[in-house]
Amino acid sequence: MDFSSEPGPKMGCVVRGRSPATSLSYHESGSHLFVASEKDSVLRIVDCLNGGPPSDRPPMIKLKREGIRTVRATHHGHSVLFSPGMNGGVPKKNSIYYLSVHDNKILREFEGHSGVINEISMSPVDDTFLSSGVDGTVRLWDCGKSGNNLGELKLPPNVEGAPLAVYDSTGLVFGVSAAMAGGEGYHVHLYDAR
Repeated sequence: MDFSSEPGPKMGCVVRGRSPATSLSYHESGSHLFVASEKDSVLRIVDCLNGGPPSDRPPMIKLKREGIRTVRATHHGHSVLFSPGMNGGVPKKNSIYYLSVHDNKILREFEGHSGVINEISMSPVDDTFLSSGVDGTVRLWDCGKSGNNLGELKLPPNVEGAPLAVYDSTGLVFGVSAAMAGGEGYHVHLYDAR
């Protein structure tokens, strides 16, 4: 696709907001796009098939109490995972929430990180997901089970900053990227998810 040619690619729709998006996530079917905006604590929902707000759910959900920074679509078209936003530079809570966008109800809360959660990655094959945070951990969770994480990967002390973790398209492998101490660069490690 050539973005430099006039008139450029055809635009399907424009969704206006008052604050910048901090995270975007398409549902696996491509039917909906979920847009998180940390500054105004809003989750916007775009119906990609009709090019506008959805007709079967609210187009915008305010999450003032929890805040929202990161959003990830789940396999269920009416539910998302999200991590809270910041309040004056401090996270509102270091949890991940499983939210029904159909009726704006939090179905589950996943607690365990001791710092801001900067990435959520949904498994393409089941209801497990990964989260990575500034506490230097990557955690494995199950959407269907509240409580403790299923697994935790603690990064070694020579890692600086927050890791990022993501599943591959088969759900068999996940990658973790992190900055190494002393300016040694950035490493990407691949792990067997089985």
